[in-house]
Amino acid sequence: RNGRLIVRDGTNQLTTEVSGSYEVRISQNGCELLSDALTIEKFDVPTTYLRTSETTLFLEEENGNNGEIASVSWKLNGEVVPSLEGQTTITPQENGSYSAVVTYQTGCQTQTRTVSFRMPDADVITGEEDLTLTDWNVYPNPSSDGRFVIEFGAALTEDTNISIFDATGRIVYTQSFKKGSNKKQIDLNNMAQGIYLLKAHSDKQTYIKQLIIN
Repeated sequence: RNGRLIVRDGTNQLTTEVSGSYEVRISQNGCELLSDALTIEKFDVPTTYLRTSETTLFLEEENGNNGEIASVSWKLNGEVVPSLEGQTTITPQENGSYSAVVTYQTGCQTQTRTVSFRMPDADVITGEEDLTLTDWNVYPNPSSDGRFVIEFGAALTEDTNISIFDATGRIVYTQSFKKGSNKKQIDLNNMAQGIYLLKAHSDKQTYIKQLIIN
């Protein structure tokens, strides 16, 4: 290794955890043969944790910086979910056991722990009559400047509160719709790019939508 003799026992196999330039010199009957040099570089694989919030699953490296992650594959009940490829934060759409296979910039891979996730109850917001999915909308979504418009198809018959959560489950914004209103703009332009969860809830019902700032 690096020009120094480290093994002289006739073995044809070497296991090492030391970086360096390795060569093999074979001697037999007075003749010597020197192999090409092989460079071995040791990488420390970062520890990545799979975290959970009420509505999301997200990856977090031990040093708090996900910059070393090159790609991510998510598994649901042991099967890869192609639609979740590459995301470090996901909003599960069904209950089950989730894990992630993380590939780092070095090419090394690791698999996270498996967590059992159950989606929160999310019924449609209602007043005197149930609203359907088409009865309320959030736009533009994704938003490039963090500004969204929340619009209901009809005037609300009771006060409705809006809460917005970041990927860690922390509430980052709250607002209220008064009875009789049906449209309001929210401003999240001071928030970082990413995926957020909007929860609209009254005394009777709750409904959740995903917001994206890009």
